[in-house]
Amino acid sequence: MKLFVEPMDATVVEVSPDGRVRLENEDWSEPTLQERRAFIYAAENEVVELRELIAILQDGRMAALLRAVMLDAEKIDRSSAASVHKRGKSSEVDIPRRE
Repeated sequence: MKLFVEPMDATVVEVSPDGRVRLENEDWSEPTLQERRAFIYAAENEVVELRELIAILQDGRMAALLRAVMLDAEKIDRSSAASVHKRGKSSEVDIPRRE
């Protein structure tokens, strides 16, 4: 994972368990308090944006599922109407029409 830290114009590419960081094109170093705050702020903003992305993708998936269910239901309705029409009882069934 990479984290772009805008105020520093730097990208964090690795973090060690002891808190040292490696910025892109740099060696390992222990960040200052100000740098740690910048990393945390950037990471928290990324988490918010990732949650929004997940919500959008999940909503899109649910919307696609709902459309598929509605299309299946429409096909079933039309199939039922056609079968009733063949038996001569077309006046008992209304075929739903999309507008």
